[in-house]
Amino acid sequence: MSNYVDEGQNAFEAAITYIQKIIDLYPQNSQFLLLTNDFAPYSNSPKSKNEIEELITEINLTGISRTIEEIMLRINTLSTMGRTNDVYWLSDFQKSTVGELSQLTSDTTFNNFILPLIYNNALNVYVDSLYLSNPFLIHSEKNKLNVVLRNDSDDYIEDLLIKLSINNIQTANGSLSIDPYSTALITFDLNMKLDKFNFGSVSFEDFPVTFDNDFYFTLTLSDKIFIAELKDTDSTTVIEKVFGNQNLFNFQSYNISNIDYNDLLKSDLIILNELDNLEITISNILNDFLNQKGDVIFIPSAQFDVSSFLSISGPIKSIPDSIRTTISIDNLDLNNPFFTDIFEDHENTFNMPSAKPVINIQRSNESIMKLKDGSDFLSYQQLKNRLYVLASPLRSDYTDFYTHAIFVPIMYRIAMLSKKEFNRIYYTLDESVIKVTTDSINSESIIKLKSKDKEIVPGARIAGSDLILDIPKFELNPAHYNIEIENVIKGSIAFNPDKSESLLEQHTIENLRDLSSENSYVKLFNIKGFDNFDKEIKEKYLGIPLWRITLILTLIFLLIEIILIRFL
Repeated sequence: MSNYVDEGQNAFEAAITYIQKIIDLYPQNSQFLLLTNDFAPYSNSPKSKNEIEELITEINLTGISRTIEEIMLRINTLSTMGRTNDVYWLSDFQKSTVGELSQLTSDTTFNNFILPLIYNNALNVYVDSLYLSNPFLIHSEKNKLNVVLRNDSDDYIEDLLIKLSINNIQTANGSLSIDPYSTALITFDLNMKLDKFNFGSVSFEDFPVTFDNDFYFTLTLSDKIFIAELKDTDSTTVIEKVFGNQNLFNFQSYNISNIDYNDLLKSDLIILNELDNLEITISNILNDFLNQKGDVIFIPSAQFDVSSFLSISGPIKSIPDSIRTTISIDNLDLNNPFFTDIFEDHENTFNMPSAKPVINIQRSNESIMKLKDGSDFLSYQQLKNRLYVLASPLRSDYTDFYTHAIFVPIMYRIAMLSKKEFNRIYYTLDESVIKVTTDSINSESIIKLKSKDKEIVPGARIAGSDLILDIPKFELNPAHYNIEIENVIKGSIAFNPDKSESLLEQHTIENLRDLSSENSYVKLFNIKGFDNFDKEIKEKYLGIPLWRITLILTLIFLLIEIILIRFL
């Protein structure tokens, strides 16, 4: 509604003017309900003309969107039973947020007057997504911030200036050109000194729609991820090579015959790498670890004892050596949330590796990679934590997966997900529940969300190391918020409008006219400016007042009568 519908006036300002004109059409003692997208408390009771005039001076733009269905349910709740009401819809009828137009016809007890606010143009640029090249943000470790912007218009955008700010200090800028209805990527190096919790924003100038010109995110420095490998050899494995970055990982590799159980239980992720069998003691420890602490990856050996692994692996079936065959791995399903921000959509054109599976995974909660025959190559079971199962050993005579470009990103994502303190770098205003990980919290503590100018006490509950917040989304603004417990900052989060709000395509006048012509209780007023608005709406929708005609006719007949008496 910040987009312009007339020279020098946006849709929001036009709507306020029309409200004033509408209430002037009704008698002084009329009662009104003023309903806005935030469903503010003042909408719960009828108001007089004077009260409405005062309220419209207090209305502000908001990031809250509502569908027609939601609004109709609210109107039904507020309206007087058994009474026909006039309902005026002042809206931009934005396709991405308004929902089905047919919902306007769901209740015939209302006279629905549609007043569409049509934009002069629908040009808009917005942040489509934002992510780190490496999801782990570590001290002294190089990282990059990737920002994908979308041009949702017919115009070519040339050299759009984009600024990056961290903790209220502009740290970088760059320019970007974007084709019509396309996305483009700009990348910033994160080489500045960071605190434990950091507020970031990406901003640019895009007129006239400006509400999405600032995009907020948070950066939290990660602790190292503790990873333990259990193997039955003293040689270096491909797993040790993958997780050898000491800035990111605290990696320990143990021979199965010499395990430090205390260190093992401190891990975030345990990898069973080609063990032939699993002793019952270790099996029990791993089950407790899965139920209480972290994730496990099971990589079978070529001759493993199935029965010794069943207590942790679930139902798997060994494939006899005589029928083991090499099968290509299927293309990745990039819509799987596991791959979020790892690969771009166009990267699903890999020449995929192949594998000779030694096990058939009988049950999984989620498949990550599949073979061409439809069976799982890599999948996980969601227990208290995740148990990942790979179908073949990581050896050259069984697979080339570990030499492929996708191997390291996938293993890093598994490691990232095992770190229970990992939090997203931004959320949207339409999310009602979010889960974050913080330090140990007293269940009786009062938890607050604090921004620069607002303090909110959300509903909260604790599940293990996770803090689950019930977000009062209609009270939030796009901004950064600290999570504070007893005045101590335990984390930081950022909220932005859902990107559907940035898609400006509107329902056309033709769409609305068709709806009106098919339903007598839905009436379209095609707004083309303020001139003669009240006259047109009176004549077209409220009827022509007849008292003036009656008075004129009375005077005419009185004059005729005087003439007749005078001359006849």
